Amino acid sequence: MVVHAYLRLANGTIETFDYPGAVNYTVATAVSQGGAVAGYYADPNGVYHGFIMATNGRLTSFDAPGAGYGTGFTSGTLPLGMNSAGTIATAINDQGYVAGWFYDSNIKVHGFVRSPGGKITTLNAPGFEGTYPTAINDLGQVAGVDFFQNAFVLTPGQ
Repeated sequence: MVVHAYLRLANGTIETFDYPGAVNYTVATAVSQGGAVAGYYADPNGVYHGFIMATNGRLTSFDAPGAGYGTGFTSGTLPLGMNSAGTIATAINDQGYVAGWFYDSNIKVHGFVRSPGGKITTLNAPGFEGTYPTAINDLGQVAGVDFFQNAFVLTPGQ
C-alpha cells in the first residue's frame, strides 16, 4: 500500500505530494490557516520523520531528540502496524510551531513542540502514561491524550 499526502486548495483542487525519499508513506496531518502543512513520512528503513511544508512548498524534515529508531522495536510493540518508530508531527499553528510525539529507545511515548527556528522541546503530561499531542493553538497550548485516552492541555512552560 502506498500512502500519499494531499492538500485541498481554496479553489477545491486536490494536490498530492510525497516527501522526497519517502518510501510508500507520506501523511499530512495538519494545515495552518496560512497554509503551512505538518506531517510525517517513512524513510527506506520504515522509520518515521516529521516534516513541515512551508507556504512556498519548501519541505523541512526533522526528528525529535531522543527518538528511537528501530532498536528494541518489534512488530506488536508499536501501534497501528508501525514497524519502526521515529517522529510523528500531528499539529501546526499559525506561528509555525509544530506539536507531535515520538517513541524513545525504551518504547516510551513523549510529546514535543518544535519552534519555527527548529528548537524541539519534549513534553510529558504530568501523571500520564504516554503523551500524544493532537493540537497546538496560537497561544502555544498543546492538547492531546495519553495512552489510556485521558485528555490533557499543557500551557507553555508547564
